[in-house]
Amino acid sequence: MKLTALVSDLTRPREVSRVALDSTFKPHWLAFDRGGSRLVVNDGKRRLYLVSFDKRTGALEIDQAFRDIGALALGV
Repeated sequence: MKLTALVSDLTRPREVSRVALDSTFKPHWLAFDRGGSRLVVNDGKRRLYLVSFDKRTGALEIDQAFRDIGALALGV
């Protein structure tokens, strides 16, 4: 399902997109890049993920190429 709703009413926030990470992953911090199109998400212990963010739709997607060299698991 593709969600295309924009966040336009700040008094009534709603979820427009979600990414699923490892079930043991507990986000510790996140940060946008300068352009605001990517998020770095870290659990404070072991994994770091790169998530792309579409400013127009609010869609989130885990960067499939961001991983350790030769690793099958996402992230570094």
